[in-house]
Amino acid sequence: MPKDRKSLKQIILGNSPAGKSFWKGNIYGLAIYQRSLTAEQVLQHSQDWTNGKPPSFLKGDNQSIISYFPFNERTGPRIQDQINRHDLLMLPRFHVLKKNILVPPWKDFRLHLSFLSDIMINILGFIPLGFFICALIRKRIILGRQPFIIAILLGLFLSLTVESIQVYLPTRHSQLMDVLTNTIGTALGIVLFHLSQSLTIRKASQG
Repeated sequence: MPKDRKSLKQIILGNSPAGKSFWKGNIYGLAIYQRSLTAEQVLQHSQDWTNGKPPSFLKGDNQSIISYFPFNERTGPRIQDQINRHDLLMLPRFHVLKKNILVPPWKDFRLHLSFLSDIMINILGFIPLGFFICALIRKRIILGRQPFIIAILLGLFLSLTVESIQVYLPTRHSQLMDVLTNTIGTALGIVLFHLSQSLTIRKASQG
């Protein structure tokens, strides 16, 4: 923690500034020091708080402590500092301080079933979009590669729009992987449309 008390403006407990590293548990207190603590001191303080006892540092020299919050108010948004009266104001909602926009795939990738499932859902969800956009453009008698290019660009634009909006949603994350998989889904929809058209033309010629 910084030694300058005035620089302590925002403190996040139970999560990261990006809002993606949350944990579940009980917070029994918060003490801010100007120095590092040993593992034994951390363990002792944890045991004191868990057992409902005053932290051991209150019994000795507390010159190295910047602030101490026991969280014993049990009501209201204000948390009192027992050392220097620099109280904390608890916000009613968690606001992400560091918004991540279009996180690169190599930072997001994990070999996990839920992650692979999300990839498949993103791809399958955009296949109908590519199919029907291509069909609509084809109906306007646009030939050549133009339907393919237009459908891909529309799928890419829609995916970028959705991911940009998710930056402002507290439970969602803006990921470049989603843009890539959505675009792949759009391309597969286009391929399926062209395959269906080829089969239709072949059946018509054989009939």
